[in-house]
Amino acid sequence: MINDRRYPWVLVVPKRTGVEEIFALNRDDRITLMEEISTISRHMTTKFNPCRINIADIGNRVAQLHIHIVARQLDDPAWPKVVWSRERLEYEDMEGLAGMNEALTEVCSALDSFIPH
Repeated sequence: MINDRRYPWVLVVPKRTGVEEIFALNRDDRITLMEEISTISRHMTTKFNPCRINIADIGNRVAQLHIHIVARQLDDPAWPKVVWSRERLEYEDMEGLAGMNEALTEVCSALDSFIPH
């Protein structure tokens, strides 16, 4: 989970050390990654009813392969631009953070490989 109160935002990190690009995964791992992205996206759509799910592999700051999945709304502060380069607006209260963490944990629990952080 990315701590930004404006967007439900999940990171998917394959459990493979030293992998920086999707194409560097073996075929089975690429298939697994795509299935995990699809599962999380589907569950985020059910949970948050977004107008769009944004999925990105950027890697400019952190080399380890990780995929961002963000549920977007037409009225979110960045719409229609991307959320990646904006400063985060972290939760100011623990209740809000705990609520979003609980919702995203529920979404990610659909994955057999999910390890909460």
